[in-house]
Amino acid sequence: QALADAMIRVPGGDYLLGDEDSHHRGDAPPRRVRLRPFMIDAHEVTNRQFAKFDPLHDSRFESKNGYQFGVTGFALNRPEQPVVRVSWPQAQAFCRALTVRTGRRVELPSEAEWEWACRAGSSEPFAYGGMNSDFSQFANLADIALTSFAQRDSPKWHPRDERFDDRAMVTSQVGRYQANAWGLYDMHGNVWEWC
Repeated sequence: QALADAMIRVPGGDYLLGDEDSHHRGDAPPRRVRLRPFMIDAHEVTNRQFAKFDPLHDSRFESKNGYQFGVTGFALNRPEQPVVRVSWPQAQAFCRALTVRTGRRVELPSEAEWEWACRAGSSEPFAYGGMNSDFSQFANLADIALTSFAQRDSPKWHPRDERFDDRAMVTSQVGRYQANAWGLYDMHGNVWEWC
């Protein structure tokens, strides 16, 4: 079995990459990008998949700000959670290993490919809608759950949108939320992804 699971064919097209109001350098001004169809994994690489490449990798846990009854953090190393704490060189080596194993060229998506796949043809900021849309069925983002993550005396250390509850404290198993219009899971939230 290949290290990657289901690959999805993303249609080609063109769109405006970037955002005039972005705080990230390089995102403004928006520019028109044209892409050919490409393949991308249906979800993030899991700990299970990455272990086939690097059996010693451990995504470990996310420390909790306070200790309560011996609980020091939240597990990030369950088999179906996305792999985390992977460096750029490790991500590149994983792609090379997939290339060798499958006989097909595998590489990380470009920023333009990733954003196109993430938005799935939507002109809204997110595939599921605008900035005030309820994300709880579509994405694992900073929500009401972070109130229990933060200590009582430091609630503002963890910005969050308390209107919504996506039912996850830290990373959730991949594919738990609804896919976008192109069948891709977890493109918003859960973990940051290399491009």
